Amino acid sequence: RKVVANSAVSRFRRLAAETRALTRLGRGDSAPEVGLDTIAVCDAVRRLSTRQAEVIVLVYFAGLSHDASARVLGCGVETVRTHLDRAKNRLASYLGEEP
Repeated sequence: RKVVANSAVSRFRRLAAETRALTRLGRGDSAPEVGLDTIAVCDAVRRLSTRQAEVIVLVYFAGLSHDASARVLGCGVETVRTHLDRAKNRLASYLGEEP
């Protein structure tokens, strides 16, 4: 599951970097299908602490429950919930939305 979480983060980072590079080179029309919202969310997730980013990826991108995420991360369920709540609030502020 840790590999899945890391792969998901790496995939989004790679797609965002490819899109920016193709846009700089003037080849924006052949860029992968990644919306600006996706790039904004990926950039915002990168700004989170490592643990908060891991929790976001496991719960929202990999679809794991809080219990399963806690097992993957080796912490308690309440810790996952706390990190998730803080991460959502921080993401909302980064993206200019209300928590």
